[in-house]
Amino acid sequence: EGSTGANVGLIEVTDAATGVVSMAPAMTLDVVRTGTTLLAFGYAHGTASGALVEVDRVEPLPTGGRLFHHDGTVSEGSALFDASGLVVGVHVVDGDTLEGTGHAVGSDLIAALLAGMQ
Repeated sequence: EGSTGANVGLIEVTDAATGVVSMAPAMTLDVVRTGTTLLAFGYAHGTASGALVEVDRVEPLPTGGRLFHHDGTVSEGSALFDASGLVVGVHVVDGDTLEGTGHAVGSDLIAALLAGMQ
């Protein structure tokens, strides 16, 4: 049927970079709630794609961070941007798999992951 596997890569940029986006600080994520519209943008299989998604529900995770349930079908790994252009999350799975909605982890969880790697 299907199998899960690693499909997330993290890179460290040591030289000057143009077009860099910033992750939203944890306190900024509190404004993302039911009804918030986000821009999902990703690049998968050689094709860039973007879509507007609406947050259906925000779920706090027991280990910290949050999960955004949304109405979109977008490429796994797509960044989710708020209206100010900050990355508030990363799309991880489409809705057919879990509860009929798309799922994204909040940037607070990603920041915690990065902090744990240092």
